[in-house]
Amino acid sequence: MRVYQKQSTQTWAESAPTAPGYPVPIRPSPPLRALPALALFLAAFLAVRAAVADRLPERLKVEYLAARADRTEVVFIGSSRVWREIDPEVFDARCAAAGRPLRSLNLGMQGMRFPETVALARRALALPGSRLRWLVLELSPYETAIEPDNRLTARVVSWHDTRTTLELVEAVLRQELPIGEKLSRIGDHLLHWGYRTGNIGRGPEALERLLHPAPPDFAGRRALGPAGNGFLPLDLERGANFQARRRLFLEDLPRFQEARDTLRGPDPPDAVPDPILDRVLHRLQARCAERGVGLVLVILPVIERRPELHALAAAAPGRILIRFDDPDAWPEFYRARNRFDIHHLNAAGARLLSEALADEFLRRTAPAD
Repeated sequence: MRVYQKQSTQTWAESAPTAPGYPVPIRPSPPLRALPALALFLAAFLAVRAAVADRLPERLKVEYLAARADRTEVVFIGSSRVWREIDPEVFDARCAAAGRPLRSLNLGMQGMRFPETVALARRALALPGSRLRWLVLELSPYETAIEPDNRLTARVVSWHDTRTTLELVEAVLRQELPIGEKLSRIGDHLLHWGYRTGNIGRGPEALERLLHPAPPDFAGRRALGPAGNGFLPLDLERGANFQARRRLFLEDLPRFQEARDTLRGPDPPDAVPDPILDRVLHRLQARCAERGVGLVLVILPVIERRPELHALAAAAPGRILIRFDDPDAWPEFYRARNRFDIHHLNAAGARLLSEALADEFLRRTAPAD
């Protein structure tokens, strides 16, 4: 019977002669051999991250505001409707022509919902050296669900600070939802809060800041728009998906006109303010008052009727709500020639809106005689 010798598990270095004075050859350990590949990966990662930074306007705009805090007096915060429809250059010129010069910045971001809007507003209020005088927030429903595609993304994790998370948990508890859905949403928000509090997944960002401690260069960043003020009209987008949206809008104008007509007429007489939004706004107003900053809410030319948002104007003394969602009062915003798609204005409509917003802002915030 043939007997096979058991294979040694010793390495070459371990089995080498070990007589005194005889050099023991050393082979790099697997971790050391991986260092060049790791360095190459990190270099590639940082290069790609820098290359796509322009496509992450949420981070870019927050850093931009921090860099301009000492010379920004008005900040617009909200969804892509803010990003694509409010031009600070037009707004500032209109205010200056009326004898109230102001410098504003657009912090609108794709897909921003109201909990994130409030979280960003608080960050703006807390910036050191800030000259902020007015916060102009797009008013929208206080949605507590996180879209599956956005779950645990760096952006969603970033705005789950303790106060925002507690407000979301409180809101979920007050909503009429099945108990299973309540627990699921609360668990989701606590998970994001845990990631933010524990800095989980933020190693690459920390490494990038360590390797590149200099302030970011904002010149030429497309997400900040051609004027560098955060406004980027949809007309400048050349991607196939944007052109498809434009084409579908023009091919189905009756759908837009039907949605527009549902906005006509008065709200139901029994419309009541959203109690969750009312509580959140009350706290934010108090915070603004502590900082000496005014708060203005605006409803842009949407196609959904929101009586529970309209009723918020009378729910608290001194609350300023500017509405552009009435096609009878503001017909120019509901003409097809001023729209890019069913949800957004084009560049011509954005100019008209920025002028109208400045006029309404000046009228509603005029100092008392």
